[in-house]
Amino acid sequence: MFYMLIIINTLLGAIGGLLIKISSSKESSRNSFIKWIFSKEFIVGTLFYVLAIIMNIILLKYIQYIVFIACLSLTYVWTLFLSNIFLKERITQKKLLAISLIILGTIVVSI
Repeated sequence: MFYMLIIINTLLGAIGGLLIKISSSKESSRNSFIKWIFSKEFIVGTLFYVLAIIMNIILLKYIQYIVFIACLSLTYVWTLFLSNIFLKERITQKKLLAISLIILGTIVVSI
């Protein structure tokens, strides 16, 4: 059950980062800091980050620290695919290799 919560946690963090990136890319955000921090994407992205932080605190009570930190690196996996889908960023062979190593490392540390 805790590993499912870690997956949700890392997904929340990745979506939060994606939304903040999207909010910073808007024309109105470039012209006004106030418009940026009050944009819908920035607010929702920040809320996702806050939820992930709260989940971090709760999960740390139940999971070994080293395992937990290794599992948090899955955020990078989600980020790669979300940025490809929503920001049209390319997935290169080097990025795929890096993501494969992250997944392998997470599995090894979690066993």
